[in-house]
Amino acid sequence: LKEIKVGDHPEGAAWIGNGPWAIVTVYRDDLLAFVDTSTGKIEKVKCSAEPYAVVTTKDGKKAYVTHDYPGLVS
Repeated sequence: LKEIKVGDHPEGAAWIGNGPWAIVTVYRDDLLAFVDTSTGKIEKVKCSAEPYAVVTTKDGKKAYVTHDYPGLVS
């Protein structure tokens, strides 16, 4: 068990496929953090304002992110 700092105010998280990658929404930084949970490596991608929750398809090929304002899904 370990903690991985991804940014200011992480909100939602989802596994990408069967892992080890996960995607985390970082609300205040307006970004998505892709985290390799086996190594702790993080890839950050800017996104639309206030990403809140995230879900992925079972195969890990698509992710859907809700944004608190102005009520978007991307």
